[in-house]
Amino acid sequence: TATEEMSWDLRADVRRLEAEAAAAQEQRLGLEAGLRTARAELAASRKDASGLRSELLGVRVAHENDRDRLRAQEAELEESRNLAEDLAQRVSTLEATLEDAYAVHRRQREEGARVAEERYGMALEELYGAFVKLDEILNPEIARQYEAWVQSNAKLERDLLAERRRIARRDEQIDALKAELRRAAKQIVDLIRAGEEAASAQVRSRPSAESVTALPPMHDGARRRRSWSGNLAPEVKGPG
Repeated sequence: TATEEMSWDLRADVRRLEAEAAAAQEQRLGLEAGLRTARAELAASRKDASGLRSELLGVRVAHENDRDRLRAQEAELEESRNLAEDLAQRVSTLEATLEDAYAVHRRQREEGARVAEERYGMALEELYGAFVKLDEILNPEIARQYEAWVQSNAKLERDLLAERRRIARRDEQIDALKAELRRAAKQIVDLIRAGEEAASAQVRSRPSAESVTALPPMHDGARRRRSWSGNLAPEVKGPG
């Protein structure tokens, strides 16, 4: 009858609705499971991003510390250069002082030699006069004066020879001191150049900012998250 047909139709509609409801329920459960998985992967990604940020912050702090140490080394190098320049100026001043002292000593030596020669000439003249007087008046007093003049002349020659030897020794000492100063200045310049080359080599061997800020490779959870859905979590980017 029409009532039975309607009843069968209603039952068919109810079964269809129940099947659709079961399918919708299964789809909802699947979506909830996928959402839970996505939330878990999002939490893991956020945790990994936090770890990466911490590592990046540590790398940046280490890089800043390296730059501070490098600036301190550059300041020490600049101070060493200033000290070396000051020392070089002092060495130059000392060399100029030695040159002036040597010039004064040379003038004094020449003046002393001239005075000694004048005294020697005067002694010879007096000796010649004594000989003349001896020829004029031969007596014991003149003989004693002659002997005294001979001894004085011999002593004067010995003093002059000793003075010349002392002046020669002083000249040798001054030349040796000047040579030692030149060697010391050359050693100082060599040490400064070696320090600058070592500092330059150390600066060249330090890692650059691009190399220290490189991030580690992505882990499996983040790789799965990107493969499942590209829009559930923001992408973690590097600095800059």
